[in-house]
Amino acid sequence: MTKSLLWFLGILLTLVGVSGNPMLLIFPMWIFTYLNRELLRRLVKGVPFSVSFIGFGVFFGLLTEVFAIINNWSLPPEQRILLSPDPMLDLVYGLFYYSLLIVTWYVLIRAFTYSKTEVFVITGIYGIFTEEVGQVFMRIFTVPVIGLLYAIIVSFVYGIFPMLAYMMSEEKLGAKRANVVVRFLVAAPALFVEWAVYGLFILPALKRVFQ
Repeated sequence: MTKSLLWFLGILLTLVGVSGNPMLLIFPMWIFTYLNRELLRRLVKGVPFSVSFIGFGVFFGLLTEVFAIINNWSLPPEQRILLSPDPMLDLVYGLFYYSLLIVTWYVLIRAFTYSKTEVFVITGIYGIFTEEVGQVFMRIFTVPVIGLLYAIIVSFVYGIFPMLAYMMSEEKLGAKRANVVVRFLVAAPALFVEWAVYGLFILPALKRVFQ
C-alpha cells in the first residue's frame, strides 16, 4: 500500500512540476530513486564508494540544476537565479560546483561516517545560508512566513541530491564515528570553506575561460 501510494505521489508531483513549477521535480526524483534504490544499489554493488557516491552526487546535482534552468527559462536573463543565465554555461559551472560539494562530503563521510539524515539536514542548512548569497536566510526575518517557507524549499533542494547519492552506497561504510555535535561542527565550516573557494576562485576562473 505504501509503495503504491509513493508511486502515485511521485507521478502526481511529476505532473504538477511539469505543468507548474519545475523545481518541484526534485521531490519525484527523491521518491522514484527511493522506490528503485535496491536496483540502483545492485548496479553499483562492485563499485568503490568513492566512485558511486561522487558519480551519483554529481548526476543528481546536475539534474537538480536542469530543473532550476527550466524553472528560470521564462524569466529575463538578469532575473534568473542561476550560476549563469546561459543554460549551457550554467551546466558547466554547475558541474564544477556539484563536484566540489560532493567531493567535500565524500571526505567528511569517509572521516566521520555521517548518516543520510545528517547529510540531508546539514546540506539543507548550508543551502539556506548560501543561496542568493545569504538572501534566503535574511528573508526568513524580513518576509515572515513566506520567507520561512521558501527557506524550507531551498533546504530540500540542497539536501536531497547528496542524500540520494549516499543512499545508493551507504552499506559500504562502517559504523558512525564521533558524536553528532562533533560531526556537525566539522561539516559546517568545511562546507562553507568549499562554498567560499568555489565563489572566490573557481567560478571567477571559469568565467574568465568561458566568457
